[in-house]
Amino acid sequence: MHENIEVVAEIWQSIVPEGHPLEYQRLLAIQHSLHNQFKFYYITIEDEHRQLIGVQYFQYLPFRAAYFDSVLKQNVLLRNLEKYVVGERFRMLICGSLFSVNAPGYYFANEQYDPIKKGELLKKGAAEIMRISKKCELIFKDVDSILENYFNKSEFHAFNDDVTMTMPIRSEWNSLNDYIASLKHKYAQRARKILKAATELERINLSADQIHSQSTVINTLFNQVVQKQNIRLGIPDARYFYEMKRHKPDSFQFFGYFIENRMVAFSTYFIQHHSNELHYIGVDYELNKKHYLYFNILFDGISRAIDHKTACLELGRTAREAKAVVGAEPVAFKSYISFSSSLSKWIYTKLKARFQHTTELNLKDRHPFKNS
Repeated sequence: MHENIEVVAEIWQSIVPEGHPLEYQRLLAIQHSLHNQFKFYYITIEDEHRQLIGVQYFQYLPFRAAYFDSVLKQNVLLRNLEKYVVGERFRMLICGSLFSVNAPGYYFANEQYDPIKKGELLKKGAAEIMRISKKCELIFKDVDSILENYFNKSEFHAFNDDVTMTMPIRSEWNSLNDYIASLKHKYAQRARKILKAATELERINLSADQIHSQSTVINTLFNQVVQKQNIRLGIPDARYFYEMKRHKPDSFQFFGYFIENRMVAFSTYFIQHHSNELHYIGVDYELNKKHYLYFNILFDGISRAIDHKTACLELGRTAREAKAVVGAEPVAFKSYISFSSSLSKWIYTKLKARFQHTTELNLKDRHPFKNS
């Protein structure tokens, strides 16, 4: 077990392929930019013959009051008590990354390795960390289907309601115009109106140095988006984007949206072999009213995914209904949690209910394509 990925750089790179969410350069960028919020743990996994067969990655963080909107706002005393309890008592050890979507916190070179042995090795790695950490809640994030049966039979509680929005990219689309042509009339008309509102926008693909020079405005734009989320585990800033661009200059892209040389929005992407991911965004919501910045970011993401000939565009967990409007579909995946106390379980239940209430997805009348 190590707390610095640079210590196991050679071993890690020898087994985790480039482009994987647990690849060395991506985790190094996260470590460099978020060490003040998280502790990180890196475990190399060996079989009974002491042969390297996989790796395991953990993020450890206290659940700070800044990460959520209080679920007990009506009562000042209870609200303050909740923030105290959460800040002092509720800590999480996550096998996985809060900065990746639908990506387990483990990698095995042999996908066919026995699932029961896999599960036992993963729990063993978690137990090793928990022996030296303060009391915490253990979460296995985005568990793949091979291990679901193992965790369903364990002491872990399944979190079945985590949904991400994914946009399938049709093979017959060769441009954004083809995408718009496949929409029903009212959706196509709306798309053209949104695109027309963006005529003043200049889009620039920023370098690492340019990201650094724009760090203040990037943080301001990003915080406007963050404050609209009721739960926000771990809050990156401009340094995260700078480090990611520095370590992943080709596959990580940062686009600034400018009006008269002033950045008014940004979008970030991971370019993968079979899919693109629209990662984090920042938006000036006052100017969003006039220029439809958010929806133009979505349309730009679709356009780039078409250009890259990828099978799908990953759009993430938030603003689900808005993403459904442009054609994205919900994809569910499972995470599992083990509680350290009944109090922790109560807090989790309240936060989960709050999250589900504010992110409830209504797909009624949200079928934008002609053949849907």
